[in-house]
Amino acid sequence: MGVLYTQTLSLDLKISSFQSDLHQLKSDISGIRALVKQSYSLSKTQEIGLKELLNHQMVHPTFSYKAIIANAMNYIASHKKRYSVKSFTTDDVVKSTVRKFLTDQLNNTKSKYRIQIFQLAKVPLDKLTSTLMQEYHMWKKPVKSQAIKATIALQRKIAAPLAQKKNSKGTDTGFWDNLNKELKELAEANGNDKKTFIPDEEDTDQEEDPDLLDDAADPELEDDAVVQLQGEDLLE
Repeated sequence: MGVLYTQTLSLDLKISSFQSDLHQLKSDISGIRALVKQSYSLSKTQEIGLKELLNHQMVHPTFSYKAIIANAMNYIASHKKRYSVKSFTTDDVVKSTVRKFLTDQLNNTKSKYRIQIFQLAKVPLDKLTSTLMQEYHMWKKPVKSQAIKATIALQRKIAAPLAQKKNSKGTDTGFWDNLNKELKELAEANGNDKKTFIPDEEDTDQEEDPDLLDDAADPELEDDAVVQLQGEDLLE
Protein backbone atom coordinates (compact mmCIF):
# COMPACT_ATOMS: atom_id res chain seq x y z
CA MET A 1 0.00 0.00 0.00
CA GLY A 2 2.85 2.33 0.89
CA VAL A 3 4.58 1.58 -2.41
CA LEU A 4 1.39 2.38 -4.37
CA TYR A 5 0.96 5.65 -2.49
CA THR A 6 4.56 6.60 -3.21
CA GLN A 7 4.16 5.80 -6.90
CA THR A 8 0.92 7.80 -7.09
CA LEU A 9 2.52 10.76 -5.35
CA SER A 10 5.49 10.57 -7.72
CA LEU A 11 3.14 10.49 -10.72
CA ASP A 12 1.21 13.50 -9.40
CA LEU A 13 4.45 15.43 -9.04
CA LYS A 14 5.48 14.55 -12.59
CA ILE A 15 2.09 15.63 -13.96
CA SER A 16 2.28 18.87 -12.00
CA SER A 17 5.79 19.49 -13.33
CA PHE A 18 4.65 18.71 -16.88
CA GLN A 19 1.73 21.12 -16.59
CA SER A 20 4.06 23.80 -15.28
CA ASP A 21 6.47 23.22 -18.18
CA LEU A 22 3.58 23.30 -20.66
CA HIS A 23 2.32 26.58 -19.23
CA GLN A 24 5.82 28.06 -19.50
CA LEU A 25 6.12 26.79 -23.07
CA LYS A 26 2.84 28.46 -24.04
CA SER A 27 4.05 31.67 -22.44
CA ASP A 28 7.35 31.46 -24.33
CA ILE A 29 5.55 30.84 -27.64
CA SER A 30 3.28 33.84 -27.04
CA GLY A 31 6.34 35.95 -26.34
CA ILE A 32 8.06 34.74 -29.50
CA ARG A 33 4.97 35.50 -31.58
CA ALA A 34 4.83 39.00 -30.12
CA LEU A 35 8.48 39.58 -30.97
CA VAL A 36 8.01 38.24 -34.50
CA LYS A 37 5.01 40.51 -35.00
CA GLN A 38 7.01 43.50 -33.82
CA SER A 39 10.01 42.63 -35.97
CA TYR A 40 8.14 41.84 -39.22
CA SER A 41 7.71 44.80 -41.50
CA LEU A 42 7.09 45.39 -45.18
CA SER A 43 9.92 46.45 -47.44
CA LYS A 44 9.68 49.65 -49.48
CA THR A 45 9.23 47.55 -52.62
CA GLN A 46 6.32 45.69 -51.03
CA GLU A 47 4.72 48.94 -49.89
CA ILE A 48 4.98 50.40 -53.39
CA GLY A 49 3.37 47.28 -54.84
CA LEU A 50 0.50 47.39 -52.35
CA LYS A 51 -0.10 51.07 -53.05
CA GLU A 52 -0.24 50.30 -56.76
CA LEU A 53 -2.82 47.59 -56.06
CA LEU A 54 -5.02 50.06 -54.17
CA ASN A 55 -4.64 52.60 -56.97
CA HIS A 56 -5.64 49.98 -59.52
CA GLN A 57 -8.91 49.34 -57.76
CA MET A 58 -9.96 52.96 -58.16
CA VAL A 59 -10.47 52.34 -61.89
CA HIS A 60 -11.21 48.62 -61.82
CA PRO A 61 -14.89 47.66 -62.38
CA THR A 62 -16.64 46.75 -59.14
CA PHE A 63 -20.07 46.61 -57.56
CA SER A 64 -18.85 48.06 -54.25
CA TYR A 65 -15.93 50.21 -53.20
CA LYS A 66 -16.53 48.97 -49.66
CA ALA A 67 -14.87 45.69 -50.69
CA ILE A 68 -11.49 47.17 -51.65
CA ILE A 69 -9.51 45.67 -48.75
CA ALA A 70 -11.10 42.22 -49.14
CA ASN A 71 -10.48 42.30 -52.89
CA ALA A 72 -6.87 43.35 -52.40
CA MET A 73 -6.31 40.58 -49.86
CA ASN A 74 -7.79 38.04 -52.29
CA TYR A 75 -5.54 39.22 -55.10
CA ILE A 76 -2.44 39.06 -52.91
CA ALA A 77 -3.41 35.56 -51.76
CA SER A 78 -3.29 34.35 -55.36
CA HIS A 79 -0.22 36.43 -56.28
CA LYS A 80 2.03 35.87 -53.27
CA LYS A 81 5.17 35.76 -55.38
CA ARG A 82 4.46 39.19 -56.88
CA TYR A 83 4.35 40.74 -53.40
CA SER A 84 7.08 38.56 -51.86
CA VAL A 85 4.73 37.16 -49.20
CA LYS A 86 5.01 33.40 -49.66
CA SER A 87 3.51 32.71 -46.22
CA PHE A 88 0.63 35.16 -46.69
CA THR A 89 -2.11 32.53 -46.45
CA THR A 90 -0.51 30.61 -43.57
CA ASP A 91 1.13 33.26 -41.38
CA ASP A 92 -1.27 35.49 -39.44
CA VAL A 93 1.50 37.99 -38.69
CA VAL A 94 2.22 38.56 -42.38
CA LYS A 95 -1.47 38.69 -43.24
CA SER A 96 -2.35 41.17 -40.49
CA THR A 97 0.64 43.37 -41.36
CA VAL A 98 -0.45 43.56 -44.99
CA ARG A 99 -4.08 44.20 -44.04
CA LYS A 100 -3.09 47.01 -41.66
CA PHE A 101 -0.94 48.69 -44.30
CA LEU A 102 -3.75 48.54 -46.87
CA THR A 103 -6.27 49.86 -44.36
CA ASP A 104 -3.97 52.71 -43.32
CA GLN A 105 -3.42 53.71 -46.97
CA LEU A 106 -6.99 53.36 -48.23
CA ASN A 107 -8.41 56.71 -47.11
CA ASN A 108 -5.53 58.62 -48.69
CA THR A 109 -5.88 56.66 -51.93
CA LYS A 110 -9.63 57.26 -52.15
CA SER A 111 -9.27 60.92 -51.19
CA LYS A 112 -6.62 61.54 -53.85
CA TYR A 113 -8.72 59.82 -56.50
CA ARG A 114 -11.91 61.64 -55.50
CA ILE A 115 -10.17 65.03 -55.66
CA GLN A 116 -8.73 64.22 -59.06
CA ILE A 117 -12.00 63.07 -60.60
CA PHE A 118 -13.74 66.16 -59.20
CA GLN A 119 -11.13 68.34 -60.89
CA LEU A 120 -11.48 66.46 -64.18
CA ALA A 121 -15.26 65.98 -64.14
CA LYS A 122 -15.73 68.18 -67.23
CA VAL A 123 -12.96 66.52 -69.24
CA PRO A 124 -14.19 64.43 -72.24
CA LEU A 125 -14.59 60.79 -71.29
CA ASP A 126 -11.92 59.37 -73.61
CA LYS A 127 -9.31 61.81 -72.32
CA LEU A 128 -10.42 61.31 -68.71
CA THR A 129 -10.22 57.53 -69.06
CA SER A 130 -6.77 57.73 -70.62
CA THR A 131 -5.51 60.08 -67.89
CA LEU A 132 -6.79 57.97 -65.01
CA MET A 133 -5.68 54.70 -66.61
CA GLN A 134 -2.12 55.99 -66.98
CA GLU A 135 -1.96 57.07 -63.36
CA TYR A 136 -3.95 54.39 -61.55
CA HIS A 137 -3.88 51.25 -63.69
CA MET A 138 -1.45 48.64 -62.37
CA TRP A 139 0.07 47.73 -65.73
CA LYS A 140 2.45 50.10 -67.49
CA LYS A 141 0.68 49.73 -70.84
CA PRO A 142 -2.95 48.98 -69.97
CA VAL A 143 -5.16 47.52 -72.68
CA LYS A 144 -8.14 49.69 -73.59
CA SER A 145 -11.13 48.38 -71.70
CA GLN A 146 -14.77 49.24 -72.32
CA ALA A 147 -15.50 48.01 -68.81
CA ILE A 148 -13.10 50.49 -67.22
CA LYS A 149 -14.38 53.25 -69.49
CA ALA A 150 -17.93 52.54 -68.32
CA THR A 151 -16.78 52.55 -64.69
CA ILE A 152 -15.08 55.93 -65.06
CA ALA A 153 -18.13 57.25 -66.92
CA LEU A 154 -20.32 56.42 -63.93
CA GLN A 155 -17.80 57.95 -61.54
CA ARG A 156 -17.79 61.13 -63.63
CA LYS A 157 -21.60 61.22 -63.61
CA ILE A 158 -21.62 61.06 -59.79
CA ALA A 159 -18.74 63.53 -59.41
CA ALA A 160 -19.93 66.27 -61.79
CA PRO A 161 -22.74 67.78 -59.65
CA LEU A 162 -20.86 67.25 -56.38
CA ALA A 163 -17.75 68.98 -57.72
CA GLN A 164 -19.70 72.22 -58.12
CA LYS A 165 -20.53 72.40 -54.42
CA LYS A 166 -18.30 74.16 -51.92
CA ASN A 167 -17.20 71.87 -49.10
CA SER A 168 -15.08 72.63 -46.08
CA LYS A 169 -11.79 70.75 -45.89
CA GLY A 170 -12.35 67.30 -44.43
CA THR A 171 -16.09 67.34 -45.12
CA ASP A 172 -17.61 64.21 -46.64
CA THR A 173 -18.67 65.10 -50.18
CA GLY A 174 -20.91 62.06 -50.47
CA PHE A 175 -19.11 60.84 -53.59
CA TRP A 176 -18.27 57.32 -52.42
CA ASP A 177 -21.61 56.77 -50.68
CA ASN A 178 -23.54 57.90 -53.76
CA LEU A 179 -21.34 55.80 -56.03
CA ASN A 180 -21.80 52.67 -53.90
CA LYS A 181 -25.55 53.28 -53.73
CA GLU A 182 -25.90 53.52 -57.50
CA LEU A 183 -23.69 50.49 -58.06
CA LYS A 184 -25.85 48.49 -55.65
CA GLU A 185 -29.02 49.54 -57.46
CA LEU A 186 -27.50 48.61 -60.82
CA ALA A 187 -26.45 45.21 -59.50
CA GLU A 188 -29.91 44.54 -58.07
CA ALA A 189 -31.54 45.57 -61.34
CA ASN A 190 -29.22 43.71 -63.69
CA GLY A 191 -27.75 40.85 -61.66
CA ASN A 192 -24.38 40.07 -60.16
CA ASP A 193 -22.60 36.75 -60.58
CA LYS A 194 -20.17 37.55 -57.73
CA LYS A 195 -17.02 36.19 -59.36
CA THR A 196 -13.69 36.53 -57.58
CA PHE A 197 -11.84 39.81 -58.05
CA ILE A 198 -8.83 39.43 -60.32
CA PRO A 199 -7.46 42.65 -61.89
CA ASP A 200 -7.54 42.21 -65.67
CA GLU A 201 -6.53 39.05 -67.49
CA GLU A 202 -3.58 37.67 -65.55
CA ASP A 203 -2.75 34.13 -64.52
CA THR A 204 -2.24 33.45 -60.84
CA ASP A 205 0.99 31.92 -59.56
CA GLN A 206 -0.49 30.31 -56.45
CA GLU A 207 -3.75 28.69 -55.47
CA GLU A 208 -6.24 31.03 -53.83
CA ASP A 209 -6.97 30.87 -50.13
CA PRO A 210 -10.68 29.86 -49.92
CA ASP A 211 -11.08 31.66 -46.60
CA LEU A 212 -10.00 34.93 -48.18
CA LEU A 213 -11.90 34.45 -51.41
CA ASP A 214 -15.14 33.97 -49.53
CA ASP A 215 -14.84 37.56 -48.32
CA ALA A 216 -14.85 39.01 -51.83
CA ALA A 217 -17.86 40.95 -53.03
CA ASP A 218 -16.34 42.28 -56.22
CA PRO A 219 -16.95 40.42 -59.50
CA GLU A 220 -14.80 40.54 -62.58
CA LEU A 221 -17.09 42.25 -65.08
CA GLU A 222 -17.34 41.57 -68.78
CA ASP A 223 -17.30 44.66 -71.00
CA ASP A 224 -20.83 44.18 -72.35
CA ALA A 225 -22.22 43.61 -68.86
CA VAL A 226 -20.68 46.81 -67.52
CA VAL A 227 -21.97 48.87 -70.42
CA GLN A 228 -25.42 47.44 -69.82
CA LEU A 229 -25.25 48.13 -66.08
CA GLN A 230 -23.87 51.62 -66.25
CA GLY A 231 -25.66 52.84 -69.35
CA GLU A 232 -24.40 53.23 -72.88
CA ASP A 233 -25.41 56.91 -72.78
CA LEU A 234 -22.67 57.53 -70.21
CA LEU A 235 -20.05 56.51 -72.73
CA GLU A 236 -20.88 59.31 -75.12
